[in-house]
Amino acid sequence: MSGVLRLVAHTTVLMNRYASLVPSFKLAFPNIRIDVTLTERPVDLAAEGYDVAIVLPFMLLTDTAVTRRLESIPLVLVASPGYLASHPELSEPAHLVQHSFVAMSPSVRKPVLTFRVSGEAYVVQLKHDISSNSAVFNREMVTNGFGIGVLPSVLVEDEIRMGRLVRLLAGYELVDATTDVRIAYSARALLPAKVRAFAEHAVRFSSQSA
Repeated sequence: MSGVLRLVAHTTVLMNRYASLVPSFKLAFPNIRIDVTLTERPVDLAAEGYDVAIVLPFMLLTDTAVTRRLESIPLVLVASPGYLASHPELSEPAHLVQHSFVAMSPSVRKPVLTFRVSGEAYVVQLKHDISSNSAVFNREMVTNGFGIGVLPSVLVEDEIRMGRLVRLLAGYELVDATTDVRIAYSARALLPAKVRAFAEHAVRFSSQSA
């Protein structure tokens, strides 16, 4: 098997969760050359000439692509100890209206949180002065005390363990509190062998890393 595999991938996801995926695939298929594009914007696989993608759902501009879920990453609410010390009490979802957030850009995730409280949906609109399309950037802003963040658990577990961030409202159920990581490729009657090989390798890699 040979040729060029053109991969587009979400920067944060590839660098933080799948950094070993491309090297392991290259070792398994040494005759396939790999051209990697990293981005955190929406992409059109066919129009931009990509063979395969590792993306979050908002990144796919077409619903004709074939997708397979690699994993679902939980989202958690966090803030820095400094922020919490200088802002109002935060012990229940209703208190969030008094707080500022560092939010994901609205094109990535709506600035809304929904909790399940006593069996009912409780919706909170997120007030924010800073937003971005990068969870890593948002983590740094939250760590520096600019507000509360709704961030992937895998990106903040070290900061929580070291005391740089504090998890909030862990006793309350968040609705839709996960981010799916998916592999995607164009729907074709005859899928190129290199694409099929990479997709199967990514699925195995994800299951072994879970």
